[in-house]
Amino acid sequence: MEQQRPQALKPYRVMDFTRAIGWTCGKLLADLGADVIKVEPPGGDPDRRIGPFYRDAPHPEHSLAWFAANTNKRGVTLAVETSDGQALLRALARTADIVLESFPPGYMERHGVGFPQLSEVNPQLIWTAITPFGQHGPYAHYRATDLIGMAMGGLMSLCGETDRPPVRMRPAQGYVQAGLQAAVGTLLAHHDRARSGEGQFVDVSMQHALSWTVIPTRQYWELNRLITERGGTSRAFGDQVRRIIFPCADGHVALMGVMNVREWGPLVEWLAGEGLADDLGDASWRILVEHAGPGTLTQAAVTDEELAHVYDVLGRFFLKHAKAELAAEGQRRGIILLPVHTPRDLLQHPQLIARDFYRPLEHPELGQMLCYPGAPYRLSETPWQLRHRAPLIGEHNEAIYGGELGLSRAELAVLMAAGAI
Repeated sequence: MEQQRPQALKPYRVMDFTRAIGWTCGKLLADLGADVIKVEPPGGDPDRRIGPFYRDAPHPEHSLAWFAANTNKRGVTLAVETSDGQALLRALARTADIVLESFPPGYMERHGVGFPQLSEVNPQLIWTAITPFGQHGPYAHYRATDLIGMAMGGLMSLCGETDRPPVRMRPAQGYVQAGLQAAVGTLLAHHDRARSGEGQFVDVSMQHALSWTVIPTRQYWELNRLITERGGTSRAFGDQVRRIIFPCADGHVALMGVMNVREWGPLVEWLAGEGLADDLGDASWRILVEHAGPGTLTQAAVTDEELAHVYDVLGRFFLKHAKAELAAEGQRRGIILLPVHTPRDLLQHPQLIARDFYRPLEHPELGQMLCYPGAPYRLSETPWQLRHRAPLIGEHNEAIYGGELGLSRAELAVLMAAGAI
């Protein structure tokens, strides 16, 4: 059914020069139907070396990161630094609607194929530049990895345990956020072009994109005069930090209602039914909980030592049960107790399976069908589609340079020998 319906961006062409920092942007546009041509330097995108790799065998065409973020794209090779490569780029730009790139600011312009030059050839061209810190400012020409982006965007300061240094989240959150915001900016420019008939330059900073992820912490300060800090397995509730992540028999669970008035009774009853409530069923605990009123307990109502005792009792109980069992029984009793899913759990999750989230995709070069995550959203009239795997290095050189630009195989061989493609 999806294959029979038109896609939102099907008439449009995108030239994608980005490294890993921008892959997500091109993928999102390709998933909406755009003809995204992934342009790599001869020999392939250096970020094809990012692992993990298919069957743990490092190879530029076996990177699972490349597989995941470059589906639905076609692929050509082109050396921007060569005159022949620049001539090919100008020819392709005449039919392009969007250019995505992640070179240092001014790099393509210095080679005569930047936005000022190519917009003269194609005034409707949208140019999206994705860099670590944007096109101007004191850090504009600094290089940065995803790790640096997370650190300098502020997100890392909130990740990890309170008594240990900040940590990085995986997969690459900086690259994903930069690519996501680049796609939003590109689509906004695309929408404006439908009105004005003119393209524009979209300047995307990974630091900006990541700073947006911590905006709620700024609002929390404005509203409550509290500075949000790393919580690790805990979470701040008013003036107290409460543990919410506990190990269980086969992983971890999250308990949101620790010492919550509404959930305390059912939770203690559950533990008592298995003879594991210790002293939590005593009247003194019930009085403490009821004293707090309808909300959760405050530091004035319960001490750190008392909380530690509750966590110890709960921890012993959770270790005797699997997370699926705990979640199901918690749901039955009206307790907010949820499993912490691993990637393996997600592959088997009945809700994702029921919504046909996972899609098989053929890899003829591997002789395999691989399972991919599906649409992050549903469009009833112009659906998201997973059409084909990520391109091999230079896989569509002949189809695009030969079939579309009219170059012969002999001319392509000369360009390849010269290092232009």
